Amino acid sequence: MTNVDGSVTIVGEERNTLVRLFYLRSGLRLELQGIRLTAKAPSCYSIVKSELGFKGNKQNVYNQLVEYILEYAHELYLAGLVSVDELLQWEKGIQ
Repeated sequence: MTNVDGSVTIVGEERNTLVRLFYLRSGLRLELQGIRLTAKAPSCYSIVKSELGFKGNKQNVYNQLVEYILEYAHELYLAGLVSVDELLQWEKGIQ
């Protein structure tokens, strides 16, 4: 939901999950470029592999994650939890 001042409020467990997936995708994209977000915490690559069960190298896991996010967003739309505008905005942001 966009507020009057332009900020965004995320409401609902499903949307929080989607936002977390977007953050993991962003972190994994940085890891593909050789940039690690932190030296002490697990990498986004290892988090995605362990939580979602994806297999392969970083590029393959990234591609699988992008597909997973798109499928998850479509499921939220079909369940009536997100609007068409939100869905299109997320699809645009993921490409």
